[in-house]
Amino acid sequence: MTFPRIKSVKDSWAGVLRSVRAQAQKAYAQTLCLAQRIQYAHLCLLAKIWYLAQILPPTKEHVQQLTTMCTWFIWQGAIFRVPVSTLQLPKEQGGWALANVDGKCNMLLYARLWCLSTKDNSITTKLMRKWNLTRPIANPPNVHSLPTRIPYIRQYALDMAYVSPPGPQETIQKFKTRLYSALLQKANTGNSTSDLRIARKYPGIAWQRV
Repeated sequence: MTFPRIKSVKDSWAGVLRSVRAQAQKAYAQTLCLAQRIQYAHLCLLAKIWYLAQILPPTKEHVQQLTTMCTWFIWQGAIFRVPVSTLQLPKEQGGWALANVDGKCNMLLYARLWCLSTKDNSITTKLMRKWNLTRPIANPPNVHSLPTRIPYIRQYALDMAYVSPPGPQETIQKFKTRLYSALLQKANTGNSTSDLRIARKYPGIAWQRV
């Protein structure tokens, strides 16, 4: 794995975003319920995104555009809407488990970086070892020693300081799940908009059971 230049990252994501937008417009007229539209967004609209995210990190602008495309496709211009953060809640909490694009893209990239850093005789392994990123990262990490021309490596160090490396008996899938949960928790710190409106209106009801 080589560390890409900023221009190549933007060009690559711009091409994939155009493909996602065209696919969303083509499927817009299909008669699907909300659950089917969210499933279509996961399995079809964002399929190439999840693949690319393991190699090239998206910018905040790309993430915002992807989120807009998904919500536009899901709601079909309907008047009744709920915050995206509500749809991203687990189904057990009354949400629809819609993927958080930023969190999942970061999770896929970080997991791939970790896997590559454990292999011998690779450029990524040598660089990650040089920067002391192949072991549990101190919190707060010393990001000033990392190169500024690779900003997502600095962000990797900042985020992975909250996540312990996978244990000897832990599968990569379980590690990804734990990493994704940690990134969402970190992103939602101090954010109360993820609570369902009806749950705030009637706090005495056990909405998780409902």
